[in-house]
Amino acid sequence: MRTIRHAEEADILPLLSLSEAYFKEASSGEGWDWFDLDGDVLFLNLLSAIHSEDHAVIVAEVDGKAVGGMWGGICPLVMTRATLARDLFLYVLPEHRDLWTANEIVSFFEEWAKSKGASAVSVGANSNIKGNRGAEVLYRRRGYSPLGFDFIKKIGD
Repeated sequence: MRTIRHAEEADILPLLSLSEAYFKEASSGEGWDWFDLDGDVLFLNLLSAIHSEDHAVIVAEVDGKAVGGMWGGICPLVMTRATLARDLFLYVLPEHRDLWTANEIVSFFEEWAKSKGASAVSVGANSNIKGNRGAEVLYRRRGYSPLGFDFIKKIGD
């Protein structure tokens, strides 16, 4: 059975495991290799986000096992009264990248964003996992359009 739902405190350990898998897969790309995963920081941030009204932490389960997740939040647009829902993290285990799982997670996030009064949803594909091709296909099929670029530059240790 497949389930998409808001994460609870009991989901933190499975989400940590998913985050570690994401980080390992993404860290082979330029930019991500500059950072070290800190499980303690991630734990505290997940705990805070799960209890925040302005964040959504979503878990996808297959037969009771976490196979994917998304984390995003509501952000103000600084020159307008509109708000934007922005993803911070979307990851699905490789063996569950059947498009259904990611598609349902994003759909759940969009519904949450609407319930929070967001005017739009902004998503990124910055992991460079498989050239971000899966994310690009997913988002284009859902009606998203490219908007600008993200750049990164290391400035400290």
